[in-house]
Amino acid sequence: MSYFFLMPQALQKIFGITPLLATVAFLPLTVVQFISSLFVAKLTFKKIKFIFVYILYNSYLSAALCK
Repeated sequence: MSYFFLMPQALQKIFGITPLLATVAFLPLTVVQFISSLFVAKLTFKKIKFIFVYILYNSYLSAALCK
């Protein structure tokens, strides 16, 4: 998160661009990050659900084999 705080300041101080142009320079990255965050939540839930079912199945299988 410090990237979004420090880079616009560096762009303004080092390269001498305006604050508005520094903001516009970060818009494509911000839009891509926003869109990808919508899909990551769904993928993470599916992955966690798969891992939970896998662990549950293995524990059931090991309990059945121990009897």
